[in-house]
Amino acid sequence: MRERKLPFHDTRESHTTGLLRLTTAKPSLPQKVPPASDPQDQAWEYDGAVRKLEFPPAYDQVPAERQPVVLASCYLVDDQTFHVYTRCGFRTIKFLVFFDQQVSRSIAVGKFMDQHNLITTVNPGAAVPYPEDYFKDETKIEFFDIIALMDSPNSPAKDQALAAYTAAAAQRTLRPLERHRLDGFYHDGPILMDQMVRFRETMALLQHQSAMPIRPMEVISKLLDGQGQEKCRTF
Repeated sequence: MRERKLPFHDTRESHTTGLLRLTTAKPSLPQKVPPASDPQDQAWEYDGAVRKLEFPPAYDQVPAERQPVVLASCYLVDDQTFHVYTRCGFRTIKFLVFFDQQVSRSIAVGKFMDQHNLITTVNPGAAVPYPEDYFKDETKIEFFDIIALMDSPNSPAKDQALAAYTAAAAQRTLRPLERHRLDGFYHDGPILMDQMVRFRETMALLQHQSAMPIRPMEVISKLLDGQGQEKCRTF
């Protein structure tokens, strides 16, 4: 069994604001791959080719006794499903980039990302929860498949569903657990995904500082209003 390293973070990682899981479906494996007898043996580490992904310098400054840094824990669920758990959005995006470089899209692609949107606090000396702990009950993960709805044939039912989704968006509070498709990563690259992850981490921080549930669309509206007022003052 591979030893679990203590969690490592640096200033570019908002490790307390989001825990994510990637689900990778494998549509065309040449043969069935049996599940690993010991899932803990599968880990993505900061070593070898991974060092070329432009991680912050702090990763190279980790003491030798804590190397290699475990970036993610990986589980082969069945012959078509591979789960990857990370402690922050930064590592999730790096894994997607690495996976896309190493594995042909005709063999496997990322399908979903599950995200924990709340800050985790622990008492001094207490163990930090493993990312897997947050996703054990999938019934708690909210998923509105807006991409599938947009791609569906035009119909009155589709129009009603889109109208209801848009109307509810302004009042929707930050959800603790959400699922997102990864189509955007493959269509647009990692930059937009990085912006989305950072936005969710910002929302988690604001929620941590607020006694009341926050509404992401309300936060966006205030930010846009503030930018507009700032532009007006420049003229």
